[in-house]
Amino acid sequence: MKTSVVIATYNGSRFIQEQLDSIINQTVLPDEIVISDDGSTDSTIDIIKSFFRQHSNLPIHCLLVVNKPAHHGVLGNFQNAVNHSSGDYVFFCDQDDIWLPNKIERLVEVLDSCEEKVVIHDAQVLKESENGVFNLIDKHLMGDFSFNSNGLCKINGPALIWQSFYYCVIQGMCVSVKRDYLLSVSPFSKGSNHDNWTLFCATADDTIMAIRDSLAYYRIHKGNTAGISEFKKKRPLWERVKTFDYKGKESILKQYLWYKDASAYLGNREILDDKVRLLISFFADKRIKAVTKNKLAAVIDLVKAYKEGAYEIDRSIVFFHDIAFVMMHSQKARNDYIRTFKQNLRSITG
Repeated sequence: MKTSVVIATYNGSRFIQEQLDSIINQTVLPDEIVISDDGSTDSTIDIIKSFFRQHSNLPIHCLLVVNKPAHHGVLGNFQNAVNHSSGDYVFFCDQDDIWLPNKIERLVEVLDSCEEKVVIHDAQVLKESENGVFNLIDKHLMGDFSFNSNGLCKINGPALIWQSFYYCVIQGMCVSVKRDYLLSVSPFSKGSNHDNWTLFCATADDTIMAIRDSLAYYRIHKGNTAGISEFKKKRPLWERVKTFDYKGKESILKQYLWYKDASAYLGNREILDDKVRLLISFFADKRIKAVTKNKLAAVIDLVKAYKEGAYEIDRSIVFFHDIAFVMMHSQKARNDYIRTFKQNLRSITG
């Protein structure tokens, strides 16, 4: 089977060389490396081109695609990389991590032997110190699963469907996907990231196999676009206040897209319990209707939804965002905002 490593880069000059070195030092080399760059302004592109020239003797097809126009974001950048790949097995790869030498060999071994479409693995965490040095800490990315004697565990998708709306089973750099399945869930939902959408679909389809092995190092640093919540730097109060209104509007748009896409993918599956139905109904429909009403009616609807548990999965902050959106803007302004993004929905999700 042909293997593809897909990487999305953006101003990653500090890390990309070490990541690429770890890929070509695999015990089993990939058949292709596809890199999509989102308009880096540092030396990322130069490093990649130099690396490809230096290792042109290797039996690896190397492709660099630079987004024009730039700034597709993480999601669009990964989608572009995937679209240009051709492997039967596709490995998501971040620009700032390090692969252990047996990663591809071990993943191919499992992908070849299992019926599941998505295979994930564990990784150890490297945390950046104040002086910029990365140290190994006692932290792994994989949860507590019941692995068999071969170090494998079939993930129970239906049991995780509730959490999978917002929380990935694992970081995207630990994900490998069979191409036929990846194409079936593409394009990725514009309401989230590539890994969230792929793992959500695989959870719904009950088709994830986990490997106990730690096959990479995951870096924690101040430039992480995802990261781990316990290590994320707290934003100062002034910054949170300054962006509060923007974040509220952004959550309305992104969650609307996410739940519309998730609802369409799930259809009428039996795994939809009452909580999931409440969640989809609210974020993909009732929330939009509520925030466009007059202030009193809008607040009443939002408070009712809060009491029913619609905001439970994403904490109360989203509820306060919605209340603030209603109180800070006139009904006309709110309706204009909703109307504008609905009019652009076709281009946003296409």
